[in-house]
Amino acid sequence: MNKQNKYIVDLSKSAVFTEKDLELSKSIFNPDTQPEYFHLSEMGLEYVKTTLMEDVEVNNINPTLRKKMLQMFRKGSSKKYPIVKDSFLSRGYDLRAKGIFVLVDDNGNVEWLFSGNTTHDILTKHTKMQNRVVHVFRKNAYFSLAKLAQVGGYFNALDLEFDSISWEDMEVITRVQVDENEIALPKNPTEKQKGKFFDDIREVISFVGNGKFDTKEVKINKLLNDLYVEQTGDVSVITVKNESVLLEILRTEYPLEYIDGKYNQWTGYSCFSEKILPSFSEKWYKKERCDKVRMDMVIHFGTPNPSDPVKWIRDNFVTFEYEWRRLHDFFGNAYFNSPISFTNRFSIEGFYQQSRELENESGGLLKFGTVIPFEVMKDYFSNYLKD
Repeated sequence: MNKQNKYIVDLSKSAVFTEKDLELSKSIFNPDTQPEYFHLSEMGLEYVKTTLMEDVEVNNINPTLRKKMLQMFRKGSSKKYPIVKDSFLSRGYDLRAKGIFVLVDDNGNVEWLFSGNTTHDILTKHTKMQNRVVHVFRKNAYFSLAKLAQVGGYFNALDLEFDSISWEDMEVITRVQVDENEIALPKNPTEKQKGKFFDDIREVISFVGNGKFDTKEVKINKLLNDLYVEQTGDVSVITVKNESVLLEILRTEYPLEYIDGKYNQWTGYSCFSEKILPSFSEKWYKKERCDKVRMDMVIHFGTPNPSDPVKWIRDNFVTFEYEWRRLHDFFGNAYFNSPISFTNRFSIEGFYQQSRELENESGGLLKFGTVIPFEVMKDYFSNYLKD
């Protein structure tokens, strides 16, 4: 324990935070030095003060609300709980860090503890501390539980050392936005309403995650699609996670097709040209390099962006076709000493079509939920293919 550091409180020797501790905390962590934690009017919260509050006051929350509160901000308990606890007990409590954030009612009673649950729980269960450094807020006209969940998640994202937000937490908070009608979608939405629904969700994810998830396109697309289907019942985009999921879908929808035999095997892969040959070779070796087995592959498009699934599929296909064509040219005319002929035992059967919108756009040519032959896809997207 560093006894010379005036900002560290030795929890093994203390039972309360003092007024001096409070003033030290306020001198470092305040609306001027950390405005992102205090200027929250647009989110329905008005900062009142930072004060010392007895632990019994903080604990005096309706049990039903407490349970709902914990379910709103994260999935399960903090994964870094043991690390935070060990830090508190070995290094002490750092007064420069954020305290506990509470929302009080008109009578000053704690209604919600919306950030600092882990800190409060550790101080309660593992120390003798009888009070807390608390940042107090009240509601304004913009308040909603959904916005409160956003703020709680956002604070976790800001805390990079201990309590950074996980994608699972982000999903929980995003679902709260829909459940509480902060982000709404009619049963039969227009394209404009559908687009706004997706845009609003992306905006929440970017804000709450503090940009952490902005590049997690596949995770975001899946969540967008799941929420859209749950709200409307309309399955207009199919998500495929991997080969097993793809083959299960195909064999369920088309039980007489896509069946493996003694000398033929179906396989699948995502739309990455550089992975196709390694995938074929791996399966060939598993077949003990048998020269009689034919392998047919279906390519899938993973998790299309439901905001524009046609563009997602088109862009991925065009890139795949260009890279695959050049790879064939390279192997056939440059890599080996003389031109080679292909055995045709390893074939791309086609591409799994995962967008109802693309079916409509193509006039039924590229039927939703079916495998489209390579050449048909090339013909349809011929105006976009690269030279």
